[in-house]
Amino acid sequence: MSLLEKDVKPNDILMVTFTNNAAAELRDRIRDAMSKAGRVNEINSIRTSTFDALCLKIVLGSPDVVSRFFDIKPILSRRARLVDNESLNREHFMLFYSDFINEHGHRYRKDGNDVTALMGGLSDDLYKLINKIMARGIIPLRFEWFMDGESLVRGKTNNLENALSNLEMKDVRKKILDLEKGDECAIPAEILEAMSPEKEEIAPEMYGKLANDDKRFLMLEFVRDIYFAYIERSVRDNRLTFGLTALFAFAILYTDERTRKLHSVEHMMVDEFQDTNELQMEICLLLLKKPNLCAVGDWKQGIYGFRYVSPDNIINFETKTKRLIRVLNRDLERIPFEVPKEFSKIPLEENYRSSALVIEKSFKALDARTRKDENIDPIEKNPDIIMLRSSGSPLRNEYTGFDMIRGESREDQQRAILDKIKDYVFSGDYKIVDDGKIRDVRYGDIAVLCRNGDFCRSLKELADKEGVHAFLHGDVEIMSTREGKLVLAWLRYVNNESDIRGKAAILADMGASLSYIDSVLGRDGGEGVMPRNLSDHRLALLRKRRRPNDLITSIFEFYGLSNDITQAVTTVLSRAYSGSLITISDLIRLIEDDIKNKTKYNVDALVSPDAVTIQTAHSSKGLEFPIVIVAGLDSGSFPSTRTDPESLYFDEEFGVRCKKEYYSKTDGGCPS
Repeated sequence: MSLLEKDVKPNDILMVTFTNNAAAELRDRIRDAMSKAGRVNEINSIRTSTFDALCLKIVLGSPDVVSRFFDIKPILSRRARLVDNESLNREHFMLFYSDFINEHGHRYRKDGNDVTALMGGLSDDLYKLINKIMARGIIPLRFEWFMDGESLVRGKTNNLENALSNLEMKDVRKKILDLEKGDECAIPAEILEAMSPEKEEIAPEMYGKLANDDKRFLMLEFVRDIYFAYIERSVRDNRLTFGLTALFAFAILYTDERTRKLHSVEHMMVDEFQDTNELQMEICLLLLKKPNLCAVGDWKQGIYGFRYVSPDNIINFETKTKRLIRVLNRDLERIPFEVPKEFSKIPLEENYRSSALVIEKSFKALDARTRKDENIDPIEKNPDIIMLRSSGSPLRNEYTGFDMIRGESREDQQRAILDKIKDYVFSGDYKIVDDGKIRDVRYGDIAVLCRNGDFCRSLKELADKEGVHAFLHGDVEIMSTREGKLVLAWLRYVNNESDIRGKAAILADMGASLSYIDSVLGRDGGEGVMPRNLSDHRLALLRKRRRPNDLITSIFEFYGLSNDITQAVTTVLSRAYSGSLITISDLIRLIEDDIKNKTKYNVDALVSPDAVTIQTAHSSKGLEFPIVIVAGLDSGSFPSTRTDPESLYFDEEFGVRCKKEYYSKTDGGCPS
């Protein structure tokens, strides 16, 4: 409203966030504010959007520019389809990968090195790597990397020297092992020898051998070529993912002046800026007419990694903005303003949601060490940490509390959580401040935030048994729920009457004993006949095999199941192959892939509002509840201390690395 009062045109303001819910809330607040200001006719002039929707609009508006940027023959059309199902996207990549290896694999077998053999079993890691460096703004061209991509994927020898030169040999060895994810076999034998404890220092040339050897260069060439070919294949198939849509939006804005002018604005505000990645930050700058980018965010929430985001975007906002403007204007003025000499930083010091006690406890957590030997300065001495004060009703500070519960096992923890919920609701010892009035606690006032979906599911199942009204909300691994596994079991049985896995799962869910299951499956010499009601239901489902929605609905009706999870499963499977001929095998493969990769889908609750909300901590961003229970705060688990398991990965300092790249008998005899 302040901008409008300064006569800024409404259509010169763009407000961007990351979720549909947040964008809808933003629109509602704008509508209310403009209605109160008597500017109802201008409400729709201010643009509000998610980043995904903004990028898709840019891409579908000028799809032909994508081919021009990459110099490829296939041309993206305005009918290109955005596929938001990660399992289908992974499947599409795997089919492409197989075709690429069959057609071009021989090019990567030379001088005794075979990258295709090296990549055997790493296709999933390769898919993740491509998506990560895509979000990082590293872009392949046909024979080279775009802009500074070459130096980023290679890493730099002097980075190793700078990082290791002043360390003792035992620490040098540890650092290099950390670089290779702790895998000693990933390091050439001569380098291991050079790092032996008896040596006082490592020879400088060894850094070069570690950073730059022929096998690694061939691997990097392979990564670039398959990344480029994947882009070309996606354009040919008229197929988009969220990552590709952002990449193509950048390519269009970078290449086409007309499109830049069409979408450019004088003022842009990005909410949750710590959730942006490098590519999105570049898109923001390319959309600006003037240096008016308002980045709203909290770097401390960067722990919630989302699509390879970088909290560095907000931590080092000024430095990164200056660098990116220089890079994007390297050969042509694309950003039509000078780099500002001064950047305004407006601290947000008031918290309208939480009590003073909750704020105090949350800041105290920032002093916690993640390692015994870690030295942390008190938060009061850290200039980057803004201390907050509680605002709002004084009653909130009166009716507040903080408690900790300990459980020796996961089941103990979950039972303690449910006991605490019952205590909140039924003891009468706790009150809620609601619109200035005091009332008793209801189930709907309580949220349980878990580290992962598995904890959410098992807690929900226990809550059902204990009679505690609860529902799963947010991003859920729906195919790993009972509902998802029942669909998988029945699809296997319908697809193949002799499928043991399907029949065993169906019988086990009904509570059948192990001996009975063995009898039905013919393992004990019995007839191996399924109960009549199950075999009859299979025949009924078989007649619906060409109608996925009807088929899946009938499975749930057989069990009398109708809830938020059943609707989500039905919707996902029905939409997955929309517009294409689908088989039961396709559905089975999708569910199996979702379970294997722990794929999450958003679940909108369809139950009474008076129920406890159970969701992952990640999906709770932007929501607020009177009572919050943070579950599973186990040492080394929340936050997780595990490193990424990928053998193929990208490191900001040392580039694209493959911890299997050095495997060979001549390199020290480590098994391949």
